[in-house]
Amino acid sequence: MIYELGLKKMELEYWTDEQVNFLKENYKKIGDVELAKIFNSKWTKNKGWTKKHIEKKRRYLGLKRTEKQKLEIVKTNSRNGKYNTSEKSWKTRGVTKTGTLKVWKLSTGRSVVVIRLKDRFTPYAPYFYKNQIDEVPKRMNVCFKDGNPLNIVKENLVLKSDAELAFENSKNRTPNELKETIRLINKINKKIKEKS
Repeated sequence: MIYELGLKKMELEYWTDEQVNFLKENYKKIGDVELAKIFNSKWTKNKGWTKKHIEKKRRYLGLKRTEKQKLEIVKTNSRNGKYNTSEKSWKTRGVTKTGTLKVWKLSTGRSVVVIRLKDRFTPYAPYFYKNQIDEVPKRMNVCFKDGNPLNIVKENLVLKSDAELAFENSKNRTPNELKETIRLINKINKKIKEKS
C-alpha cells in the first residue's frame, strides 16, 4: 500500500569503518572543507559529502582540534592559495591593472564607469573632467548632458552645483500622476484657507 502511493523507507548512507579511521587519522592536519572534498572523491554517495557531515561526525566521535592545530590548518590553506576570507586573495586571483575602466552596476540599477588607480577605484567622469578639462570646484558635480553615465566625452560633461542637482533629483523622483495630485491638494488647501 505504501509503495503504491510512491512512499518508501528513507535510505540512509552510513559511515564505514574505513571512513571513520581515515577521519581519525587526518582531522588534525586537514580542515573539514578539504576532508569533505577528499571524501567526495574517495567515497561517492548520493547526497555527497559536505563540511557539515564531517563536523557532525567529528563531534560525535569527540575529535576536537587544539588552537595550534587549527592555526596550522589555516597556514597550510594559505600556502596552497585557499583563503577563508577575501583578504589577500588577490595574490592568487590577480589584480586589475592601473588605468583599467570598468562598469559597475549600483544597487539602484544605475551603471557607473570607474577607473582603477594605484590603490583604489574612482568614478571616471570626475577623473576625466579633472584631467582633460579643468579642476572640479568644491560643491560642484560632474553630470551628463544626455543623462547617459556611460557616454563620457568632453562635449557631454557639465558641472552642476549641489543645489541644482538636488532640485533635479527631487523633480525626477516624483511620478507625473503624483505631481498632478499634489498640485490639486495644494489648490484645495489654498481655497480652504481663503474661506476660513
